[in-house]
Amino acid sequence: MPFKTFIKIQDILANGKLGSSEFIQAHSLLQAFIAALSVLGTAASASIKSEDDSTIIITLNSCLLDFNSVITDDTKGIIIGTSATAVSLVDNKLGAKIYQGTGAGQMEYSAVTLPTPYTVLSPSAYFDIARTFTNNSGNTIIINEAGILCKDSLDRNFLIDRSLYNKTVITGSSILITYRFLRTV
Repeated sequence: MPFKTFIKIQDILANGKLGSSEFIQAHSLLQAFIAALSVLGTAASASIKSEDDSTIIITLNSCLLDFNSVITDDTKGIIIGTSATAVSLVDNKLGAKIYQGTGAGQMEYSAVTLPTPYTVLSPSAYFDIARTFTNNSGNTIIINEAGILCKDSLDRNFLIDRSLYNKTVITGSSILITYRFLRTV
């Protein structure tokens, strides 16, 4: 069976408990992800576009898929946006990123967590990464895209996944987005 990525989107209720959830398969691992795996496996270099549209060369020394992020940091980890533009293999950023904050069109980013570390339950192996987003902007926000933004050892960021879905988040509410990377034999 192939390597798969899933996204679970859950509402967080006013009492802090998890509410309804939606589970979708992501089909959008991007060119930068494949390039990074190639560099890690062959020690060759690869040219990719960073989030700021510059071309960067990743090497074995710089190839670090760092997506662990602290609270309020929207420069790496799971990120969200409002664009519903079709995904392209060469996407290097979200179509319309929602930035960290409480102003119009912004959402608060929690720290990235690893709720399920690398786990082997034969015949599968997987790990999860998750992040909570809270809408304190005063208006409803519609999320149409999510992605995973990584930094390399030279502090350059690049997008390894961009997936489309639709989720309405009313003001004062939160959602939890969890990515699961899974391989089943």
